[in-house]
Amino acid sequence: YWILTASVFWSVNPKENLPMPKKLNEIIEKIKSEFDCEVIGDITDSIVFGVTSDSRKIDIGKIFVAIKGVHSDGHNFIEQAIDNGAICIFANKNHSERNFSVPLILVDDTREVLVSLLKIFLGEPPEKVYAITGTNGKTTVLYLAENILKKANFKVAALGTITVSYTHLT
Repeated sequence: YWILTASVFWSVNPKENLPMPKKLNEIIEKIKSEFDCEVIGDITDSIVFGVTSDSRKIDIGKIFVAIKGVHSDGHNFIEQAIDNGAICIFANKNHSERNFSVPLILVDDTREVLVSLLKIFLGEPPEKVYAITGTNGKTTVLYLAENILKKANFKVAALGTITVSYTHLT
């Protein structure tokens, strides 16, 4: 499945518009099968609606993954994520604070775990994503490439400033 985008990257699953909610206990079991984890707190069959590493985008029923960055450390925003409704926290094993009101899952590398969590919710990413960048002509090139690929019987998703289109999967 080809994804073409003019000026922005967008992950699309044409089979469904939104990720399906998942059960927390099933998510944790899947992650435990892939990574060495230390689970602190009770894991329930609560419904999870998504995952993010941005504490400002957390709302009720989402998993927060704390990632240490160049300029800030997501571990400093765990309390904010919980206050915003995080249902579970993933943090690096060297994180010292371990007493939270939601389950805490300690792992070696939260970046790797975030990728696995996103795959659980969004499925495997497409094999190829092409971005069209530049100052002028992105939408025109997008339309041309989309039509050429469709004529060649490729499945194509095109995301531009004017339109979003994709070839339906059968």
